[in-house]
Amino acid sequence: MKRIICSILLSICIAVNGCIPVQAQEIVPITKDKISILFIGNSLTYLRGHGKDNYFLLYFEKMARKAGYQVQISRVTKGGQKLSNWANQGNVDGKRAYQAIRKKKWDVVVLQENTDYATAHNSSFQKAAKKLSGVIYKNNPDTRLIYNCTWAYQKGKRISGKFYSYSKMQQLLNQHYRQAAKATGGEISWAGNAFLQCRKQNKNIALYVKDNNHPSRYGSFLSASSMYAAVFGRNPMKSGYCFSGDKKKSRYLQSIAAKVNL
Repeated sequence: MKRIICSILLSICIAVNGCIPVQAQEIVPITKDKISILFIGNSLTYLRGHGKDNYFLLYFEKMARKAGYQVQISRVTKGGQKLSNWANQGNVDGKRAYQAIRKKKWDVVVLQENTDYATAHNSSFQKAAKKLSGVIYKNNPDTRLIYNCTWAYQKGKRISGKFYSYSKMQQLLNQHYRQAAKATGGEISWAGNAFLQCRKQNKNIALYVKDNNHPSRYGSFLSASSMYAAVFGRNPMKSGYCFSGDKKKSRYLQSIAAKVNL
């Protein structure tokens, strides 16, 4: 009943003055079996081939289906893309994003910002997040908005003339994603924090490929486990899914994802 009342109030608020929620939502476990999810992001959300091992969406879908969920996944992705371009209806990519958002009443929409912009160009990130969230909620006030807070560059990076270490970059990513979620009534999948914890506990697990940025299959599985916890509000260890037949390592990565997300 409480969620129904909140949805009605949110619908009235959007209809009257286009406002969006200002408080981050608590994670609410999904109870229905059939769930539609739209992912909007760049190569950290989806990249296959070209020597990269990002199987994030593949692992997430397999994990969800193994647990008994009928997930319907769609994506709007482009390598290196930033949210401000997805939020701009004046360009081709923006039109793609808006068409995808309005295609159906999504149960969940996941937004993922370009790492450089989420780190060093926060004003662009926040503006785009507010614009996209407004369209998402207008299309369906009941949609859950989840931000995929990704990981810092493995060895840090120089952005716009300033060098950011790995730890400083992750700190800023967390801070800026939290700000966006709070301003737009969103939730967060803490994939970056899961990377951080794994790096602290077990340096022998290669979470990155050689480009300093994209995830290996282990990194992709860790990111997918974090998203599973965020979307379903449940421990990914109990999903029953392991990748590459490595049950021990799979359970270890899932335990980290559960620890930082639940």
